[in-house]
Amino acid sequence: QYNNGYYDANGQGGQEDEDVGEISGELYVGPFCSKNGRKIHLGVFLEETCSVEAPNGIYEATHYGDSLPYAKKSIVSSGCLSCKEPKEVDYQNYYDQQDADEATEVCTTLYEMAGKCEEGLDGYYPNRDVTGCSFIKDLKSSSLVSMPSANVPAKVFAGIFAVTTLALAGVSMTLFKRNRRQNVSLAGEPIIS
Repeated sequence: QYNNGYYDANGQGGQEDEDVGEISGELYVGPFCSKNGRKIHLGVFLEETCSVEAPNGIYEATHYGDSLPYAKKSIVSSGCLSCKEPKEVDYQNYYDQQDADEATEVCTTLYEMAGKCEEGLDGYYPNRDVTGCSFIKDLKSSSLVSMPSANVPAKVFAGIFAVTTLALAGVSMTLFKRNRRQNVSLAGEPIIS
């Protein structure tokens, strides 16, 4: 609660000897990222850089119990937006029946700014945009060429390691058999080695 310039987080009436004390100065509302970093919320802060959070419930206390919008729900939606022109609700789509539905301004602007490669389209398109074709081809070709060449040194070292390991295993087996033949007892007595 907010009472006579004092904030009481327990809701028992603000007193000067409370833990939170007097809130002096202005409160600021600003965006902050959620703990997992996937959402953007609004919060109340004690200073204008929005780095020192105000006590919980201060917004509700100063705004007659109304909660801060987007305090729990993200400001930015993670879903897709429709590019289809919305219907005119006020006039039951009366003024929009004459033309075909168009794309919204947001989608049109995004498409205009995006890199495109419109070559090879069927039909007549007088203003084809092919400015992004070389960039897209470079992306495709560089990813195909760089990946196998990056593995060549690793494959060479793996092959050398395998061959040397097999050679050393063969040499050690030969030496082990030769050593075992030299220790054969002709008297038939067991040799403890």
